[in-house]
Amino acid sequence: MSEWFWNEWFWLPHGYTWDDLKSTTEINYPSASELLVWPPLIAVALLCIRQLILIPLVFRPLGKYYGIRSKPYMPPVHNEKLDKLYSINRARPPRQMLEKSASDLGMSSRQVERWLRRKTLSQQMTTLEKFTDHGWQVTYYSIYCIAGLVIVTSKPWYVDNMKVFENYPVQNIPTDIWWYYMTAIGFYIVQSVLLFKQDKKHDFYQMLAHHCFTIVILNFCWITNTVRICATSLLFHECSDIPLSLAKLFLYAGKLNTSNTFGAIFFLNWIPTRLYLYPMYVMRTSFYLSSLTGGSLWPAAYILQASMTGLFVLHLMWTMDIIPYVIKLFKNEKLDDPRSSPEELSDDDETLNNNSINVHTVGLSGSKKRNDIHFFKDPLRVNGSTASLRNPPHGRNNALDMQVHGMKVNF
Repeated sequence: MSEWFWNEWFWLPHGYTWDDLKSTTEINYPSASELLVWPPLIAVALLCIRQLILIPLVFRPLGKYYGIRSKPYMPPVHNEKLDKLYSINRARPPRQMLEKSASDLGMSSRQVERWLRRKTLSQQMTTLEKFTDHGWQVTYYSIYCIAGLVIVTSKPWYVDNMKVFENYPVQNIPTDIWWYYMTAIGFYIVQSVLLFKQDKKHDFYQMLAHHCFTIVILNFCWITNTVRICATSLLFHECSDIPLSLAKLFLYAGKLNTSNTFGAIFFLNWIPTRLYLYPMYVMRTSFYLSSLTGGSLWPAAYILQASMTGLFVLHLMWTMDIIPYVIKLFKNEKLDDPRSSPEELSDDDETLNNNSINVHTVGLSGSKKRNDIHFFKDPLRVNGSTASLRNPPHGRNNALDMQVHGMKVNF
């Protein structure tokens, strides 16, 4: 079985064997056995840094200082039938099924919709959790990008991409490239695990496919020693993610103008790196593989090309998601997460910015009645009474005090 899987006909160019790729004291070749040890160890180390240092000691205190919401939304009263309805498509089941459930339970369609929405909100990450997650990503991407600029751009094959397959497959793996590469695999293992622990956005499967494609490509390139082309691709990809995570960080902190600025930087970075440099500089080189190696392609090379093409298709799909984001930017509107589900709570409900705050289905103490209330800078009327808003100081979890008929309401 092992011999069948590691068949040289499949993995290596014609005329080469695994004996040609055995490391010596003078030259270091990649080994498949390293993939079973080092990426998981690095993933554990990165997860420890995230969970034990960056989030509790840096980004959670920073988020609380800016008054970012840390309190989760309360779930609705348990209802087995509505739970089954929710499992179909969260807050947006087929209309016919929603109306039938409402009729069976003696509820109005609007009441069922509110129950489903509240169920969705209760299972979302809090804004503070989103803030800390993007803080972790900004930290990683920034350090990794700086490392890539130092390590990858110093190699002669980065300047002349035709040297990427020079003397292939007998190419030495320098120590700095080794660590750069293994760290990337470890990071995507961490991100794949975290996907299943976070609330699912509408592009959950796109993200999962992206991470799987990336891990497959990285492992594949390591085994076949096409490390150079992957290291270049990593540099283009990781650096462009920095401004996006920064835009979200400042959005959650209520810094709308700064968020818009980084959103613009992200878009200006995305187009050249993902839609030009990646296909024209990295992906195209893989399609010249046969001419660069002086022979016909082997099965592993076709899989490499297919994986890189699949990754580019995902880039195009995400570009379609980003276009509405950019339109909002030029209209000077608030930039939501372009990956958010339609039923997710808007950050207007969680973030203090400009002169308004929206609070949905707020319960007034001493009364069973619930209201949809919109708060603005000026006093307003609620059921004939004057309501006033006092902005909370830094360090409080969006605690808003409201006076209605002399009653103090905190939420």
